[in-house]
Order: sequence, then C-alpha cells, then structure tokens
Amino acid sequence: MKKFESVLSSSALIMIVGVFLNVCIMFITFFNDSVFSRIYLMSFVVCFLLSFILLPLLLINRFLGKPIKHLLNHVFDWKRTVILFPIVLLLSLYLAGKAATIEYFIVAFGEEFLFRHLILMILMSAFNKKWSFIIG
Repeated sequence: MKKFESVLSSSALIMIVGVFLNVCIMFITFFNDSVFSRIYLMSFVVCFLLSFILLPLLLINRFLGKPIKHLLNHVFDWKRTVILFPIVLLLSLYLAGKAATIEYFIVAFGEEFLFRHLILMILMSAFNKKWSFIIG
C-alpha cells in the first residue's frame, strides 16, 4: 500500500500545484492590462514561487508529516551552482533578454525543486532509485 500511496500523493501534489498555478496565472493575466511590466514580473515570480515551492512544502508537511526542515536538506550542490549559474545567466541575458531570463529561471527553479526534489523524494520513500526515476 505504501507504493500506491506514494504514487497517489505525487500525482495529487502535481494536480493541486497545477490548478493553483493556473488560477494564479489567470488572475495575473486578468490584471495585466492595467499594471506595469515590473509589477507583472514580480507577480509572476511570486505566483511561481508560491505554486512550485511554498504550496508543495506545506502540503507535504501537513499530509505526509515530513518536517519542512527535512525537505530542504541537500537541495543544491553549491559548488556546481556557483560555477554554472553565472555562465548560464550571462548566456541567457545575452540571448533572451532580461525579462525572459528572469521568467525562465523562476520557472526552471520551481519545476526542478518540485519534480526533481520533492516528487522524487516521495517516490524514493517507497521505490528504489530506478523505479522512482521511471515513475517520476
């Protein structure tokens, strides 16, 4: 039953996050005509951070009983991040522009945190590494 619960929990988390994200984006789009681009960008960033990071952390803490401090352990390999981030940032700024780069980084960060950290952690609590990668 533990395996079924972990797959169901992962699927439910993805669906809840998806619905919350779409509702947030709907409100951002609804109010987009009357706001400045900086306010739009900030609301976009807040929406993605709430949807992909804060909401999943709170749901996992509440329903699966895992403490948030435990969920945030070993999220980054800091050496690799310090080396790759400036390189990717400069290339992205050069190729895509400032606003697009910020949006891309926020989306990528949120998705990686949700799928490669939280969902994988839930699946690895019931499956071995190989099956967790296949399912997730």
